[in-house]
Amino acid sequence: MNKEDVFIQRISFFNDIIHILKRNLCELDTIFQQDKYLVPLNENNFFTDPINGELICKYKHKFFDQEFEMLYSVWQIGNVLKIGFLIRDEKIYQAFAENHFESLDIWHGQGKLNIQERQGIFYDWSFNAQQLYESYLNQETYIMGIRHMHINILRIIYQFLDMNKKEEINISFDDLLK
Repeated sequence: MNKEDVFIQRISFFNDIIHILKRNLCELDTIFQQDKYLVPLNENNFFTDPINGELICKYKHKFFDQEFEMLYSVWQIGNVLKIGFLIRDEKIYQAFAENHFESLDIWHGQGKLNIQERQGIFYDWSFNAQQLYESYLNQETYIMGIRHMHINILRIIYQFLDMNKKEEINISFDDLLK
């Protein structure tokens, strides 16, 4: 595959990722009660640089009056594909201090997970994507995986903040009883 073909394939791959992250809620999201926390992204959240193999997505949201920001990154150069997310807010990344590896094992053990603390907490998966552009099925694994990663991250944050809110209410109520 020549250079131009790689760029065309990469643009298409990145656009499919953007499309799936912007996808509106569907009936299944409501059935699975993901509609409480799943918020699609909008066009302004994305930065793509297919020549250098980079897709960045900035996501800001608020649950229970607690604002938070995340960055998603997709980096694809040669046979390497990296997918990650960064959470800078210390209160929010406490939600990930507990063992959430099962919730975040989107790719069923494929890829190598690296967790780093740098300007927040950064989860980063590395994959051998040698055959990424040989079939759309190869790409779909990562495209849909990123959507499920997004859903799981938001669920973890939502449940963490909901639990904290309930604890704060209980503490306040206990103070009233004293």
